[in-house]
Amino acid sequence: MSTRVKPGQSRLRDRPALRFSVLALVAVVIAFVGLKASSSKSTPDDTDPRVFAGKFVSTGFGVLIGQATPGEVLKLYAPACTQGDKGTKLKQDMAQSRQLVPSDKRVKVDGVEFGDGFDVGVTPNGYAVTLPGSKNIRLHVNGEWVSAHDQLTALDLEQSDDGDSEGHLALEYVDGKLRVSSC
Repeated sequence: MSTRVKPGQSRLRDRPALRFSVLALVAVVIAFVGLKASSSKSTPDDTDPRVFAGKFVSTGFGVLIGQATPGEVLKLYAPACTQGDKGTKLKQDMAQSRQLVPSDKRVKVDGVEFGDGFDVGVTPNGYAVTLPGSKNIRLHVNGEWVSAHDQLTALDLEQSDDGDSEGHLALEYVDGKLRVSSC
């Protein structure tokens, strides 16, 4: 598969599922840093929907930039998503996403801020998390705050007219811990 992209064309334009995964992962990075709960005897990263969503996106973004493995992300999914064809497809998508960012363009994000659009709703079996579009997310990259949209555009992962699409995560409790059930 060729990774050659025409000028002005996003590498993800013809891959909507992969594009959504990349955008959702970036949004969760922001949730993780901006909404991290204080540590206590409980494990808020496994029970608090905001902290868990942040952990999920942060770990997923780590796959994209080569700092985490697909297996680390799969641990955050409900078992129904990690078994059989669904699990295989998730691993393949994550491996492909890693190839979208050349090693010389990879950056370390050490801060995230959500703007308008981040929301957590309660469902019968967990939570529904709405992630804002990349234009409403700021990333702290190389000591400077930048728009997630601008960063994704610079990496050829988003076009200049993109960035308004929200992402959605369904979270459910499995053995007392939150897991992503939208697969």
